[in-house]
Amino acid sequence: MYSLKSLEELQLKTSDITDILPKRMSDFVEQEARRVRYGRQLLRMNTQLLGTKGRSVHLPKRGSISAVRLSEASTPTEQKVSWATTEVTPFKLGSQLYITQESIDGTEIDVINGSIEETGIALAVKEDDEIFSEMLGRQPDPVADGNGIWTWTAEADNFTGDGTTTKFTLSNSPVIEMSTVTVNAVATTAFTVDYYDGEINFTTAPTSGHAIVVNYWYSERTNYQRANTAASFKYEDIVAAKTTMRSNKIACDVVVLNPDEYADILLDSRFVDVSQYGSREGILNGEIGQIAGVKVLVTTAMPSGTALFLATTRAGWYVLKRNVDVKRKESQETDSYKFFFYFEFAPKITDDNAVVVSVNHASNAADIA
Repeated sequence: MYSLKSLEELQLKTSDITDILPKRMSDFVEQEARRVRYGRQLLRMNTQLLGTKGRSVHLPKRGSISAVRLSEASTPTEQKVSWATTEVTPFKLGSQLYITQESIDGTEIDVINGSIEETGIALAVKEDDEIFSEMLGRQPDPVADGNGIWTWTAEADNFTGDGTTTKFTLSNSPVIEMSTVTVNAVATTAFTVDYYDGEINFTTAPTSGHAIVVNYWYSERTNYQRANTAASFKYEDIVAAKTTMRSNKIACDVVVLNPDEYADILLDSRFVDVSQYGSREGILNGEIGQIAGVKVLVTTAMPSGTALFLATTRAGWYVLKRNVDVKRKESQETDSYKFFFYFEFAPKITDDNAVVVSVNHASNAADIA
């Protein structure tokens, strides 16, 4: 399945302990990451920056032309296919690992190999987080702290209770994920949310004068839809998304779900488990079956309550600047070796019509009138 050596071949042996090679480690980390990456396979790969001095790439998006019915000896109107470009600048992911001299002297092979495996998993998980955030059009954009660490900080809407009002309208919609809700600085879950319209409805009206803070993320994608039935994910939701794409002459081929939504369709008689596929069928990492002609991929990188529909041949690109690179440093103060893992990439959706975001599937979702 993988082009690199097997994990067993890449794992460190006793003879390697005193000379932990960065190249060997980078191969090991890359191999482990491949096993748990889901997002990268859903985008077209662009490697024109790999190994070059360039910092950004301009990705093309093709326009369309029309055809007409003609009378004899008539000539169609001259047309030219228009092209638009989007500039993409890769960013860097990193992780740091240290291995103590005691582990090396004790030839603790399992500890060392396990640490390297966890690094590969961590990089893959963070990569998927960035890819699916781009696919969903997650907003607000990430921000950097004083140490140059970027995080996806939630939007914060503030309200004041009056003792009567239970429903409050958020400043942005559709909501793709709730973070925290506090009333008078105390966290609460006594509410329902209309993720489509961006409304929150408290079970009991917050006390007059109490501060209400709602933290959430929303989508900037053009095409989004409301769940056919609030707090559930159904076959009808898949049909609706396929219809939206088909109206733009685009064929949806993948839906990405959180495990919570997977449970909703598992017992649908129209769902075909991956174990029932024929031997010629290509299978994606994380693919668990098909329904309505759409492959179903399940991952915790997707927020619970939100479904993502894609036309993978049209939606966007994965721009790779640098493969996993490992740097080694001897740390005398901690009697250990430090290893720094870096790679550079950027996901980019270039065709909004090839993406549909479906919301209001979460367990606390409701169609609030």
